[in-house]
Amino acid sequence: MAGAFGLISPDAGSSFIEEQFRACTADLKAVYENAPAGLSHLRGHIERLFGTMHTCLIPHFTGRTFCNVVDKGEYESENRASLFSSQLPEIFVRWVVDVYHHSEHAGLGGETPYHAWQRLTAQYGVDAPPNAHQRREIFGLDVERSLDQRGVRVAGIYYQSPEIQSLRGEVGDTRVRVRFDPADVGHVSVWTGQAWQTVPSVRDIVRGITLDHWLAAVRDLKRRHAANARTSEHIVLAAIRAIAAISDGAKCRASITATRPMAVELDRTETGSCWGLTS
Repeated sequence: MAGAFGLISPDAGSSFIEEQFRACTADLKAVYENAPAGLSHLRGHIERLFGTMHTCLIPHFTGRTFCNVVDKGEYESENRASLFSSQLPEIFVRWVVDVYHHSEHAGLGGETPYHAWQRLTAQYGVDAPPNAHQRREIFGLDVERSLDQRGVRVAGIYYQSPEIQSLRGEVGDTRVRVRFDPADVGHVSVWTGQAWQTVPSVRDIVRGITLDHWLAAVRDLKRRHAANARTSEHIVLAAIRAIAAISDGAKCRASITATRPMAVELDRTETGSCWGLTS
């Protein structure tokens, strides 16, 4: 169940009115609409969903804070807390996908949301969501890197293409805007002055690899091969596979529980950790 954004209607919170949020909305080709502050009934659907979660999901766990101090009464929320905050995103997603979507809904005449989606998309179709390259261009970490004869370097990985070398032929060695997706370090997007250009990594072994897996492999290799500044690709690939196998990679790739680094954190990581492969 996925599609393109048509209308985004957040409240007037500071994070929703800032320039970056509006820019992402525009890049998604979605309509941006703010409901007036203080009038929650104008956001009835999302407010009702919060109520449904409060009624059907949250009571399964101890440590609730309730809607107000009257409902809370003498309940000791902090003493009865039983979940880590990192667990909540997965719980919410699992409940929405496997419970809410497959439960009868009065607003749909008793049909489940899942069956309503299947029936209506079969009849009317649905616009495809942004692909991986488009998502990186819209939501990727925005950093600035040097462009030279080797391409651009992010997280210790070089990215190269004829298109960015053509750009370099026009403007010379320069600094360029780069957007980077921590969920897949196999490509970056480089701003050419008119559009984002997808640029692949020089090394195939990092295609489809998350930043967390790549950095963990680099740190592991740095410990085990500290005497060598360069490491054979098959050793690097084995390290990446081993780390991916013992980590919860599916959740990280779906960004359900993982958080992505800020641009300044990526800069710091490059300075301290990235080592091993060069073009």
